[in-house]
Amino acid sequence: MYPLNTPQPYPFNQWYVAARSDEVNRSPLERTILGEPLVMYRTEAGAPVIMQGRCPHRFYPLAAAGTLAGDAIQCGYHGMKFNPEGRCVDIPTQENIPEKCRTRVYPAVERWKWIWVWMGDPALADENDIPRPYCIDQPGWESTQAKTLHVPSRYTLALDNLFDLSHLGYIHQSLVGDVSEVVRTPVEITEHSGILRMVRRTKDTPYSPYYTFLFGPGDFLVDTDVWSDYYGPSLVITGGPFQRAASICENGSTPDKLGEMCFFHAITPETPTSTFYFGGFSRDFRLGDAEFTAANVHMYDAVREQDESALALVEKGLDTLSYVDQEFSALQDSGAIRVRRLLAAQIQKELNTAPNEKGGLSIQAGRQRANA
Repeated sequence: MYPLNTPQPYPFNQWYVAARSDEVNRSPLERTILGEPLVMYRTEAGAPVIMQGRCPHRFYPLAAAGTLAGDAIQCGYHGMKFNPEGRCVDIPTQENIPEKCRTRVYPAVERWKWIWVWMGDPALADENDIPRPYCIDQPGWESTQAKTLHVPSRYTLALDNLFDLSHLGYIHQSLVGDVSEVVRTPVEITEHSGILRMVRRTKDTPYSPYYTFLFGPGDFLVDTDVWSDYYGPSLVITGGPFQRAASICENGSTPDKLGEMCFFHAITPETPTSTFYFGGFSRDFRLGDAEFTAANVHMYDAVREQDESALALVEKGLDTLSYVDQEFSALQDSGAIRVRRLLAAQIQKELNTAPNEKGGLSIQAGRQRANA
């Protein structure tokens, strides 16, 4: 499935953001992730629970008229109850409860005001594999969440978008202004500790209206690194540091750092052609400035909504194009191409791994659903 040449559209053995923390409470929430309908709720102690969203009896949606009885969820169709481990604990019409009357529960971890879910082999789920970026919820940084978008396009288009930031000067020109220096700057790609970084290093850029928005009035040149970090298909962080240009520093002194802004993009496939886009940002300057935070959220959401519109236009009719195999890539696409290769290799490695016989592994079933 474009742009990947793999029989499976996405990896299952991967942590994905399933919801914002504030979306999951004592009212069951239904959401589809990787083609699988899920139901989410919290126990009385506040722990998140994520399980298959359909009752195994007659596949009625558990979130539809479903209620919580203590820590168990009760199906609104025939009244069967399932505990947080997925086992049926009550069938109103009989006393004996067969062991096979159960539903699958997915590993869930709450971190950074997001709830992460592991959709693959539960035996491989290790919460230490959830990315740990240096800029989220760390001392000296202030983190803020933004709107959750539902994008009518495949998740790989969002990854392409985040690794070709030359579109900033076109799709987002009305919001970010003239960023021609960024667009023209060559791309550097490095890989360290499993993180792929694409960066454009700009030098001696004029003090723009965007810098005024971030740091207040100024009249000097600025050096900026504009980068995209790939932690995996579920998380990309873009941003970088801003500092006074080294060329204007006297006697080779260290340039003054103005501040650093990191935007985080949690990309979660809903189906092969639709995506949840969770977002937010962190900064190490103007901490506690509520007015600036609100303005930043507004701008960031507006930028992503422009991306959403662009990706929807690309997705429309994509699978019917007779010439998709003639896609042209330019030098600016080197980061996106690397990401595609990493993602394809991750999926292929998963396909080559034998299913776990004990864990109730549903990856094979997931592939069938995804490719149906």
